[in-house]
Amino acid sequence: MKAILSAFIYGMLFCLSVLLSGASWAATEAISFLTKTEAASVLTQEDDFVRGISPFDMASRMKRADDPSKREYLAFVATQTLDWSDAEKAAVNQAYQQILPQLTALKVDLPKPIELIKTTGLEEGGAAYTRGQAIILQQKQIANEAGLPGLVAHELLHIFSRHNPVIKQKLYQAIGFYPVGEISFPAPLKRQKITNPDAPVNDFAIRVTYQDKQVWAVPILYSAEPQYSLEKGGEFFDYLEFNFVIVGDSEQASTNIYDANNPQIVKVSELKGFFKQIGRNTNYIIHPEEIIAENFSFLMTQETELKSPQLLQKIEQVFLQQ
Repeated sequence: MKAILSAFIYGMLFCLSVLLSGASWAATEAISFLTKTEAASVLTQEDDFVRGISPFDMASRMKRADDPSKREYLAFVATQTLDWSDAEKAAVNQAYQQILPQLTALKVDLPKPIELIKTTGLEEGGAAYTRGQAIILQQKQIANEAGLPGLVAHELLHIFSRHNPVIKQKLYQAIGFYPVGEISFPAPLKRQKITNPDAPVNDFAIRVTYQDKQVWAVPILYSAEPQYSLEKGGEFFDYLEFNFVIVGDSEQASTNIYDANNPQIVKVSELKGFFKQIGRNTNYIIHPEEIIAENFSFLMTQETELKSPQLLQKIEQVFLQQ
């Protein structure tokens, strides 16, 4: 009996080790930690973000009062990448494993591998962000064990959105945003544009009420000051203005009244019906991409203390019906 019991226990342990090694292998297949050299290559690639950056974007990230060239900016970005330690890799792996069951349940089909890049953060104001199929993190975020699963989930949504434009559109429509095509940035503010690497294009509008009329409005980001100030210092977040530009007044989403040379810019407080559509689960409302990413993160981490829980149900249904 003892021999049989020992054999049984050994068999159970062997099966468990196979299962665990399988999970570890799956995680290895799903995510890849890039060296600083590999990371520099990814971050200097030409994409919608790099094509869309403004003079203020580059100056504020490089802390310069003049107008750096794009070549200078990309060279600066390339010097901010860092190598990963084993402990940091383990922390990110653990965060990913924590949300993996929810990702699987919602059939969130991500490109493989998801690339993980570590930087100083100087190239993006210390914020986590994505490029292509890469998530870029800094030490302070990696060390935040409690917040890391939610952050990874948020960034994964950006990658999913970038690679699944049809489902992205359905997710945006769940909060009232519809495609209108990329608008030309308001000419008076073009040099002051602040570009979000996770949502570098302004091409979705929401229907709201402005001065008792139904209009279509597109959110925009720009600097409150024409140039980065060495005296004031700070990150681009310290200069950020978040407003809307009125683009259409037709029943269907359009830009029929938009003039980039004479834009009608309004504050969110002047718009009625905005929060009724996007909910009140987050204050991170600068773009439909960020609203969806925040709510997706709540879904992945099974957050329950929310003001608009029905929004998570709508997002969940979009994924389940794909």
